Amino acid sequence: MRYGFWTICLAAALTVAAAAQGVGDPPPAPEGITTHTLGNGLRLIYQPRYELEFTYVSVYLPLPAGWLSRGRQCASWLEALYLDTGRPDEDTPREALATLDAVPSVRYDGRHVVFDLVCRPEGLPRALSTLMDTLFTDRVQDPFWAQAAARIRLRAVRARTLGWEAVRDDLTTEVLAGGRMERVQSLLDATAPDPLALAALRAHLADPGQIRIVVTGRGDAAEAANLLAQRASGWPSPPADPIAASTAAGAPLAFAQWDIPVDPPRVVVCYQGPGWNSARLGAFLLSASLLADGFTSVAGRQYRQGSAWVPVLVWSGFRVGRDRSVFTVELQCPTESFDAVEGGFFAAAELVASGRWLDVDQERARHQAFTHLGAAIAEVPVFHEVILERGQPIRSDWYTDWRRRLAAPNRREIADAAKSHLTLNHALVLELPGGGGRQIMTPAAFRQVLSTVLPNRVDAAARALKDTPDIPLAVPEFDPEPEFNAEKMDRIVTSGILRGPSAYLKEFHRFPLVWVRAGYPGGVHTEPADKPGLNRLALWSRFLACRDNQDRLLLERLEMLGARIGIEAGPELTFVTLVCPAYFRQPALSVFFRILHRHSPSDTDLTRAAALAPLFVDHPDRIPAQAVLAAALRALYGPDSPYARWSAGTAAAIDGPALRAHYDACFYRNPPVMAMVGRFAGTELLSPITDLISTSEFVPFRPPAQASAFALGKIPDQPSTSCAVVSLLLPGPYGGERDILRLELLRQLYLKRSTGGPPVAVEMESQPLSGRGYIHLQFVAESSGGWQRQLAALREWLNSLPERPLNLWQLASAIKLAELGESIRLASPEALTRWLVLNGLWETRLWDGAEIESALRIGRREQVRELVSRFWLSPHYAVAARSLDPPASDPVIAPGVPPPGER
Repeated sequence: MRYGFWTICLAAALTVAAAAQGVGDPPPAPEGITTHTLGNGLRLIYQPRYELEFTYVSVYLPLPAGWLSRGRQCASWLEALYLDTGRPDEDTPREALATLDAVPSVRYDGRHVVFDLVCRPEGLPRALSTLMDTLFTDRVQDPFWAQAAARIRLRAVRARTLGWEAVRDDLTTEVLAGGRMERVQSLLDATAPDPLALAALRAHLADPGQIRIVVTGRGDAAEAANLLAQRASGWPSPPADPIAASTAAGAPLAFAQWDIPVDPPRVVVCYQGPGWNSARLGAFLLSASLLADGFTSVAGRQYRQGSAWVPVLVWSGFRVGRDRSVFTVELQCPTESFDAVEGGFFAAAELVASGRWLDVDQERARHQAFTHLGAAIAEVPVFHEVILERGQPIRSDWYTDWRRRLAAPNRREIADAAKSHLTLNHALVLELPGGGGRQIMTPAAFRQVLSTVLPNRVDAAARALKDTPDIPLAVPEFDPEPEFNAEKMDRIVTSGILRGPSAYLKEFHRFPLVWVRAGYPGGVHTEPADKPGLNRLALWSRFLACRDNQDRLLLERLEMLGARIGIEAGPELTFVTLVCPAYFRQPALSVFFRILHRHSPSDTDLTRAAALAPLFVDHPDRIPAQAVLAAALRALYGPDSPYARWSAGTAAAIDGPALRAHYDACFYRNPPVMAMVGRFAGTELLSPITDLISTSEFVPFRPPAQASAFALGKIPDQPSTSCAVVSLLLPGPYGGERDILRLELLRQLYLKRSTGGPPVAVEMESQPLSGRGYIHLQFVAESSGGWQRQLAALREWLNSLPERPLNLWQLASAIKLAELGESIRLASPEALTRWLVLNGLWETRLWDGAEIESALRIGRREQVRELVSRFWLSPHYAVAARSLDPPASDPVIAPGVPPPGER
């Protein structure tokens, strides 16, 4: 990884502690795009990205029009057939690529099936040629077909146990791809396509003249193109009738109710808008941001008026492609507030469509829309698509142009965009009651009810908006942005702030944003046993209750600066995240830290914030996969451990003073570990923090002592069912600065050697504060013999692994994959901030390639065998199982009314 090194003198409160070592020197030439066209028509497009240590590849296979309605299903089957199946005496393609230090995956983008590949730069030629050789073979046949069918079936069943969180991204992908939403039910559909039709499609896809390959990062693209040209002589001839380019149809979408596990209940609304190459995208994104971005959106104000607030959490997200974009809003609320929340949201949409909103909110929406757009382009698939379509590198001037486009639309143009896109005819409305007992409604009934109640709600919302003072907020001058320079990305700088938090900083000039993450040590150790979720509520209450000297919430000022806030909770850390435009980075961070560590909110505001408490209480019993994991944790750690809490508790019954007391005790003077990634220069972002806390005294968190041993293993009684979700927990490495990598090594060894073994999901949890990590293997048993038979097969497989031959090639492959896995973490700015905070908690520098290599240097096969035996054969383990009901019904769904021009 290339990290930038800066030497900047700050105030005495700032001390630069260390800097990670860079690897190599970036080329002096400016970044551009190079295109290599082979004799068979295959085209490889390469843009260097010197801030990345690895290489990212996307292979685009265009789908014919007849397959676009089944694009996601097609991608799932091609992934299973071409990556995860194999003959008994050979590796699967995924395993073969693993030996080349490459990690593949497959997705659908609305027009293509895309095979993605992440690899080391030096391994690009061999890894890419191996993937292409695989794509030009025929695997739509047995034994591959039967293996793929079993994998897809298990994947669909397990997704039901995980609930809404497991299918959210797939749903957004479906809307972005333009599929008609009567296919929402296909998200969990394991039905196989016709094998003859899929075989015919595979022959069409293997046409080099239609394939495009996009490569970004580091690597020798010319050498890769030359090797592909040599291998092409062994590929079959292309079909006589090539595939014509196609684009999936867009709206109409639909209304649906889905009885899938979810906690808390929610309403999900997805609006389809224009793509990134459309001149109309700016007005659409502004209208959507006005509607639902944050506390000061039109919808947000609907829920926060008067002395009693409606308990609702509003989350919004944005994804963009060439042909369309998707703005998604999730409204989380208790069951008793469902109708009020849903009606209030659509009333707010009517206000935006009629051009009624506050001027101050329009200014706020321009900056938050820019944040949405910058974060969407930062996703590698979108970055590659833009390069593929434009044929030009993405540089700073492209974002400058978008800033101008977002400043151009006036009120009438924004309202016109809302009339065109923020309507039921361009939306998927998905109700997720989560077992709340709501009456099942048809799409027609939903429209009828909404048309009846909406006029009165719109009138009430309009009156409330009219009574809301439209007081402008001062917007600071833009911060000067550093010029893009690859040499500024070589290193990560670690800095300590006197008497305060430690910070990890990395310049990431590619995108026009700054990502900040503050991790507060403590987690479940600081929460009362009967109030799980209190940490998240206490942090969020600060943003809903801190005011300035003009009695305006500081959150309004923060949102005016284009900032978006997030709260995440883990077993030992509670995170607060901030993403904002780089041109407001200094004032945004100043307000952000002022809220967290400077202001003291009033009891009245805290009491209002406490009304949201029901939304922060987890109910593990509502999600099967979470319920069985909670039971296994209870068995492994013991019933009194903070890691093994089962009950949802009583956090909903908390008041304002209790919120204040908890925050003051656990956060106000608890120094966080901070990570900052994005477009800034050196350690400039630490200056506003230093000014705020120069007189503060922080007390680092010290976790209570934990029991030294896990519980002895015990198999529970078997539930009387033929279908169950089962969790097996094994002890992991006991903390220590490098144990996270050894956890990853164990996972890679299992995956590498699991051919023929039971298909399971393997997850790891490192808990460095207490040194009590674990390995989690979860599977869904569908057998007449019960889940214990499958568990016995899994344990037998694990027990045999330490004695199975382990050659140095397998060991080297697993170690390199573990190292590559850590490099992938550093690909996106958001993921990088999380990884840096964890390194700060561990007091390590595992972003450094040399440090990773040292941590994974095992030396001899005997040492690896001892490591495997110590954990996989441990007498300490835990097992839990939960019976599964029959599969949840597919959404009750039907198409909406087609918009003009599509009837």
